[in-house]
Amino acid sequence: MASSKLHMEPSFRRTNRVFQIGCAVFFLTLGGLLLATLVLQAPSLMNGVLSGDKSAAETLISGAAGTGLCWLQWRYRHVIYPQLRRDFRIVKRKVQVIASRSSRVRSPRL
Repeated sequence: MASSKLHMEPSFRRTNRVFQIGCAVFFLTLGGLLLATLVLQAPSLMNGVLSGDKSAAETLISGAAGTGLCWLQWRYRHVIYPQLRRDFRIVKRKVQVIASRSSRVRSPRL
């Protein structure tokens, strides 16, 4: 019983991590598609906004907000998804270790 639990936990962690990365990539892709749609619809939306159409202004604002949220979700994915938080800390530690090692290395005196 204990051995199956020990085997299941790492497997579940890996599956959970892959799922969380998949969600992050999905929302990033969704934001990219939303941005592409806004860019392609920009001339008609701007004409609508300039002519006083409220729905065009709402579409433009909500599309920009949605794109921004998708980008923020990707930028701060280590905060949103708990499994990725651990990976972020590990990478951050490695960078700090490398930086501290490189600051200790002195150039040879000429």
